Amino acid sequence: MDPRNEDEAEYPDGLSRENPNVVVELHSVINHDLIQRRGTKRDYTEPLANGAGKRKAPLDWTRHDILNASAFVTFLRKFDWAATPLGPMKDWSTSLRLQFMAIVAQPHHRALIWGEEETFLYNEGAVGLFGAYHPRAMGGPTSVFADFYARAGPLIRSAREEGKSCSVINWPISMDRSDALPDEETFWSYDLAPVFGEDAIDAVLLTATETTQVVIGERRMATLLDIARETSGCDDLNGVWEGMTKCFERNTEDIPFAILYAVEKVENEEEGYKAGQQDSDQKTKNTICSMAGTVGFCKTEVPNTIKTGSGDDDDDDGVKMSEIIRKMEESRDSRLLSLDKGTLPKWLNRGFTGRAGGIACR
Repeated sequence: MDPRNEDEAEYPDGLSRENPNVVVELHSVINHDLIQRRGTKRDYTEPLANGAGKRKAPLDWTRHDILNASAFVTFLRKFDWAATPLGPMKDWSTSLRLQFMAIVAQPHHRALIWGEEETFLYNEGAVGLFGAYHPRAMGGPTSVFADFYARAGPLIRSAREEGKSCSVINWPISMDRSDALPDEETFWSYDLAPVFGEDAIDAVLLTATETTQVVIGERRMATLLDIARETSGCDDLNGVWEGMTKCFERNTEDIPFAILYAVEKVENEEEGYKAGQQDSDQKTKNTICSMAGTVGFCKTEVPNTIKTGSGDDDDDDGVKMSEIIRKMEESRDSRLLSLDKGTLPKWLNRGFTGRAGGIACR
């Protein structure tokens, strides 16, 4: 089907351009956009050397420079395969060439774990999922994904040595695919299947789907429902704070630590009204925030009360928590506190023992 000529495109039975719920995703190792910009036809032929006509241009990019190759195929052809266990591309076996070309032509993320060295190969669809692992994972050992390999190593060997397939659902894997988020919590569902060669099992095919957003979304929604159940019968705010603290404590993965402060009262509010000073700055200037609950550390490790506008809660690095809370009251939005930006008090950066899988809070 040619997506650039919808009038002539053929659709499978039951599908049509009028159906807005159908998304057809096309993928190719050929750069069709380049062909269209040049105004040439898509016949993939080349003139014969003797001028006697045309022949089909080669599509085996592992052995030939192909016409209008995609950027990813160009990257693969220029890659230093000689520095990997696979050796130069020109020396690859027929099985390796065919299997690798097959996954590269796939629109969805696929990977091959090749040979006894378990050399890792993947297609363009997987690049976005791997983040900083690309391109160093290409042609490298599968163990570059340390947490994945520690768990899946026996399954990979079982597929390669015994021909056993397996399917894993929502498996937690820690990844370092971004410098900004080390030890990222991710979840994956994947299949491992043997790839048979002429006389033996040549590789293991990895078909993976990231389910991180689904798993974490369901987990956090469960916490919200838990809070609703825990606080629905409360008679006063103290019961609400106690119920919320219990729910936060149960969700160790998403809430490694927390402090709940209740806005208890506003001093001099009446005098402010009498004086005609009814602006928000005046009314919230002396708000008292009283600690209502903690998760992840002792109550003695954090201030029991914070009085906005007082200026008497300076941290030893000059950070005023009272000023941060005052700005939150004014803007009615949240704040992200960061060491890099100098907005995180030192008493919140003591290396508290992490509740999320034993990872220390940072």
